[in-house]
Amino acid sequence: MTFIAIGDNCIDDYIDSNRKFPGGNALNFAVYTKELGAPSAYFGFVGSDDNGRIILGSLDHKGLDVSRVRVVKGRTAVTKVELKNGERIFGDYDEGVFSNFSITAEELAYIKQHRYIHSAVWGKCEPYLEELHRHGAILSFDFATKQDPHYMQEICKNIDYAFISYTNDDLEIRRLLQTLTSYGPKAAVATLGEKGSIAFDGQTFHVQPSHKVNVIDTMGAGDSFIAGFMVAVSQGKSIPCCLKSGTDKASQTIQYFGAW
Repeated sequence: MTFIAIGDNCIDDYIDSNRKFPGGNALNFAVYTKELGAPSAYFGFVGSDDNGRIILGSLDHKGLDVSRVRVVKGRTAVTKVELKNGERIFGDYDEGVFSNFSITAEELAYIKQHRYIHSAVWGKCEPYLEELHRHGAILSFDFATKQDPHYMQEICKNIDYAFISYTNDDLEIRRLLQTLTSYGPKAAVATLGEKGSIAFDGQTFHVQPSHKVNVIDTMGAGDSFIAGFMVAVSQGKSIPCCLKSGTDKASQTIQYFGAW
């Protein structure tokens, strides 16, 4: 197998329209890489409730192997979502069974069978990153908007590609990307919403504008960008090409409701 995403999943519950969609950073990443033609898997916890069955059924429909997803008695995680002018606004979050997420030795051995491993700040996978990186996997990690210096330094020691959400291409973010790469990653990338993205590869900054499309729902935009970027990495493409690949995928995602 090529890709695996480990960590969070949830049901995105749109309170205005009373619609539910599977989501969560790691889950979305696994689906998006699969859509892009890469062999992909997901590992995480779902509850034994109807929402858990929705997630498993949706993954199976997408062609992902769900045999390793652990079903735990209890509630699947749920995020309340509002839409305002196409921009998703997160409300209450019930972590459900994911609050007790952990990975067994057997599950870790399964994860190690994959070349590319992705997780995120919500994924509770920090204790396992060092072992996975030492094993030789290529790790990507989404910090979202978290900018805790000590946390970022510790994570970056054991990952190859760091992603962060920001607002503008300014001196502050450029300095942060330089700092992150100094800890070890091959590249650090900031997604800037409608203002595009910027990456630093340890030597050079690369800038990618966003595509002008009709925005319906920004849910999953960052996750799909990272998936597009990392699939391009797995194909040996340059950083500018990876940025474009991420932008292409994110531009598709924001033109429909829900993450996927």
